[in-house]
Amino acid sequence: MELWYRQWKTHTVHPNLSVRYFHTIDTKEKAYWLGFMFADGYITEDQNGGMLIRLELGRKDIDIINRFCNSLGLEKGKKEYQRHEKTESVAIRFKCKAMSGGLLKQGLMLRKSDRIEYPKLLRRDLELAFLLGYFDGDGRRKSTSITCGNRRFLEQVKSRFRLPYNIVEDSREKELDGRRIRGTVFYMSLGAELFNEMMKNYKRSMPRKRWFPCDSREKARRAAEANRPERIRKRKELQCGWRAVTKEELERLVQELPLARLATKYNVHINSIVRKCERLGISRPRGRGYWQKERCSERNTRRNQ
Repeated sequence: MELWYRQWKTHTVHPNLSVRYFHTIDTKEKAYWLGFMFADGYITEDQNGGMLIRLELGRKDIDIINRFCNSLGLEKGKKEYQRHEKTESVAIRFKCKAMSGGLLKQGLMLRKSDRIEYPKLLRRDLELAFLLGYFDGDGRRKSTSITCGNRRFLEQVKSRFRLPYNIVEDSREKELDGRRIRGTVFYMSLGAELFNEMMKNYKRSMPRKRWFPCDSREKARRAAEANRPERIRKRKELQCGWRAVTKEELERLVQELPLARLATKYNVHINSIVRKCERLGISRPRGRGYWQKERCSERNTRRNQ
């Protein structure tokens, strides 16, 4: 009777909830959300013996929470907003013993931080979608690395995809409620080839983490392109032009162009320009956002004319 009542109460709050969503992972969408739950979700028992499921992300990722709700049939109006010391977060939490059972069946354990196990999925496309969901939750932006508090989980990923990369241990300290807490996390690179395969396999991942790193084939193609005789000749001509720039010309250039554009113009590194300015005693526009302010000022001037 008590179990039936808890299930009924869940359906009154989320009447369209797909309670058996995670029991069978047969689509990329399900595999992706399973990976996300492995990274940023958790299951815990409440005081009444119920199973509480929760997913929490930063406020900037509210669209991901909304998509998660749509996929599982959760009511988006039940989201919770929290303000931390420096950040804001949004979370969805609900009780459902049937869905908790499906997540536990797939390997998402209680107190999962150091106990999760890599799930047994039927096809490679599902495994890639799962790994991408995990990366979107616990991956480093503009990187191919994933992090985890459980070294064994990363070893399972490394073995399953035959990755040659090492698992690195990182000890971190943070302050929580006036106390210093120290924890250990592990991270490992997935490599450019596997990462690009993940991105091509499932295209509805987190937009701010979508990117395509340069794999070995692309690096070889770019190296061959850069070493073409006409490219080498052009680079030498530009660098000769840079060495011929006089002090008066350089004073004018640094006032007219940002250093990045000036470096592209003469095919030199920004540090080379900075060192030459210091050697010749040339002052450069300083201050963060200087050129952005200049562009805004020019646009406003044109509008008022």
